[in-house]
Amino acid sequence: MMAIGNSDSNIKEDKIKIFINDIQIVEEGKSIPFNPTSVIAALTKSEVEILVDLGIGNGDGCAWGSDLTEEYVVFNSAYRT
Repeated sequence: MMAIGNSDSNIKEDKIKIFINDIQIVEEGKSIPFNPTSVIAALTKSEVEILVDLGIGNGDGCAWGSDLTEEYVVFNSAYRT
C-alpha cells in the first residue's frame, strides 16, 4: 500500500483490492479480516501471486521477483566478476 500511495498516479485508495494467491487481504484500500494461516501457507509456495487491483481502468502489468535466500546468496558469492 505504501508503494501504491507513493506513486505519481491518480490513485483512488477506496477502490484498491489486494490478493495473495487468491486470498483477499485488502478491500476499498483497507485491510479486511483473513485467515492468517492461509496467507502464511500461500507465502510458502514456490510461486506467490500478488494481485493489486487499483480499480481505475482496464490496463494490467506483470512483474517478476525472486526471494534471495541466504543459500542463494552464498552460492552465488563464489563467482568472481
